[in-house]
Amino acid sequence: MHERCFAPRACLLGHIPQELILEEELIRTIIRWTANRYLRSAFPDAFNERLATARKPMRRIEAALKRDGTLITGIFLRVDPPEEIAPEEKYRVIMRLTAREEIFEQPQLETRVFEVTEAIRQEFDSIHGIEIIDYELVSEAEFSVADLRITLRWDYDYLSYRAGTHDDTAPDAT
Repeated sequence: MHERCFAPRACLLGHIPQELILEEELIRTIIRWTANRYLRSAFPDAFNERLATARKPMRRIEAALKRDGTLITGIFLRVDPPEEIAPEEKYRVIMRLTAREEIFEQPQLETRVFEVTEAIRQEFDSIHGIEIIDYELVSEAEFSVADLRITLRWDYDYLSYRAGTHDDTAPDAT
């Protein structure tokens, strides 16, 4: 959202518009992506800084999400404490990952989603100053409104909307 720019209307003069019909799923993806730019969860700066400086674990998380992230529909974190802390203190994190119910009905996909969940947990837990105290992969049907109230969605949509990541066997991660 910070990279928007304005173009003078005169740039459009002399061009004939072509009929462009977008697929419904693409329209929903664009709407979801745009909304996420403005509604993104806010974690403490110190927590974000720890993630940003943990280059190797974050590259491995990114690789896992590029490979199998379409199987996961959300990563939700409860960060304790929810405010800034000293560098020598640890953020204690409860992590919930969600997947669609049909993923759990297909043994091959279920195995893959459990493997990527464990890989993400291990990498998060290896980051200095962050301790995963509990984590679980649950179906979207099991993830409640109460769960949503006590967690924040960790945003990794910069991976999920790239061209070529769509997998017909699983949803786009958001």
